[in-house]
Amino acid sequence: MSERGPRAGWTWGGLGALLWILVFGVVLAVRGHAWRAILCFGLFGAGAVYLSAFAPWKYRDTPLWKPYLGFVLLLCASGAALFVALHGLIPSGERLSPWLLFLLLPLSLPVFTFGRKTWGDLHGRS
Repeated sequence: MSERGPRAGWTWGGLGALLWILVFGVVLAVRGHAWRAILCFGLFGAGAVYLSAFAPWKYRDTPLWKPYLGFVLLLCASGAALFVALHGLIPSGERLSPWLLFLLLPLSLPVFTFGRKTWGDLHGRS
């Protein structure tokens, strides 16, 4: 079985999950909020480095839930950091609730469904 598709799924799917941070950074930069934009670009960069450094095929015998959980935690930390950074930018009549972070909970489902499966179990032990 070819590893090409799953590798592309990890890489491009992860970058797609991070894309909102990059777009948000561009919007903030255009609006003149430099440090908030730099925070977004840094978070996007950290996520891209994580995807490359902890790719599951580099650690064939590590259960898949471990690198996935790290990535989900990075996404949650990004959401929390942006929530704090944007606190002063929300119009006074609107409320941004921290409960919105619970919308990220479905991202953690694969952590439980992977079980003890490793990359080597799914794609051979080469």
